Amino acid sequence: MRTSIFQFFLMTVILFSVGCKKEKKVSLSMYDWETRVLWSEERSRFVKDLHVERLYLKVLETNGVDFIHTAYNGPVADAIQFIPVIRLNRGYYDKELAITAIQNAYYIEAISAFEERYKIHFADEIQFDFDYTDTNRENYFELLRSMKQQSKKEISITLNLEKLKDKTHVPPVRYCMLMLYDFAAPNSEMATIFDKNQLDEYAPFVETYPLPLHFAIASFSRTIVKRNNSVFTLVNTDFEMLKNDAHFLFSGDGKYEVLADFTFHEQYLQRGDVLYTDASAISKVNESITFIKEHSKNKDCQIAFFSLNDDMMKRFSTEALNHSIELLKQ
Repeated sequence: MRTSIFQFFLMTVILFSVGCKKEKKVSLSMYDWETRVLWSEERSRFVKDLHVERLYLKVLETNGVDFIHTAYNGPVADAIQFIPVIRLNRGYYDKELAITAIQNAYYIEAISAFEERYKIHFADEIQFDFDYTDTNRENYFELLRSMKQQSKKEISITLNLEKLKDKTHVPPVRYCMLMLYDFAAPNSEMATIFDKNQLDEYAPFVETYPLPLHFAIASFSRTIVKRNNSVFTLVNTDFEMLKNDAHFLFSGDGKYEVLADFTFHEQYLQRGDVLYTDASAISKVNESITFIKEHSKNKDCQIAFFSLNDDMMKRFSTEALNHSIELLKQ
């Protein structure tokens, strides 16, 4: 009798465990990081075919002195949940600025004005994007606490991988959007968008981080310009375009040399400038998905692609991305 009861209990536990695994929900989100958002029918179809549930929309970017507000011409449908994002540029707290109440009142007003002007409704959440340092961390955390109190909304932030190592100073937020991209390339000043070997080094920190983590996956390309062996500027363009331009000499491994002075994407380039390019690909997306599947402790998982633009739609098919997401559900 005792054996039968034990077997019944064991079978119940096994069935319960299997049922829990099937309950895991994967939701898909997008970041829209453009300063001028121009929504097209193609973009609407792309988002619909991917079953995007949330759109993280950068509404304001600032260094604490200059403020860049996003111009928006996009959907207002209730099918997508909109989350406003405030981008604080590097060096934001390196100046003597009044923090908390005054700043947050401005941010709250800017978000409300955005809703009213473009006739969309934001979710009860505000996200901040800022690569904080040990020097400005406490000021930043105080701003987040104050923002939650003043706005009466949940606060989330983006988080780079290095911050996972610090379990002593945990951000006062609901969750963190962990960015699975931007790595320092060996012997180079440029940043590599994705490096699976370096990402694997952070696996233990992902598994033990005290806050819920959602994951942002790269879907962009980047071109960095070096002049006299120093980073000169960043050109946001599809790197494939460079191969068809006679002003460049392609030498492999994403390296292009400028052959003559000319203006490229409103940026004056000189002969001898060197461009280094890197781009995300579906293989890298799948590697990110595999990493999340193996190391995320979240029952429900949110994946956000960074970022939605014409370049992404040209290089990724919705069929391939949907297949990648299905890998996480299995």
